[in-house]
Amino acid sequence: MKLDLKQKVLVAIYTEYQKDVPEMDNITQTLFDIDESKFIIALKKLENEDKINGLNFAEFAEGTFLFPNTMSQVMMTNHGMDYVENVLGIQPTLNGLEKVKEVASKVGGWGFEQLKDFAVKVTTEMIKSNF
Repeated sequence: MKLDLKQKVLVAIYTEYQKDVPEMDNITQTLFDIDESKFIIALKKLENEDKINGLNFAEFAEGTFLFPNTMSQVMMTNHGMDYVENVLGIQPTLNGLEKVKEVASKVGGWGFEQLKDFAVKVTTEMIKSNF
């Protein structure tokens, strides 16, 4: 399967969202090795499609910018959750840790090492927080 940039960003947000206390500031353009403008466009598309909410953009002649700390306010919508679970074939009844393990397994099999590494990191954090 081939995910586009917008889908990769959404999967990363979904993965972080599974934690008891998500730290959405972990989702940055450096995670995807892209420039800020591509990251912002992907986020704007996801918000426009009602897959995420909580973003705060500023529009200037020079372009669109995210207000500082905006990512910390991002949340998945029900539509966004359903979309990711459908695309990745994840059972909605799984717990958060199981969902993150499924993400790591699926995206790792497709060769998306950045997302796989991120999902493994989130899995480790979730396991540590349960002890």
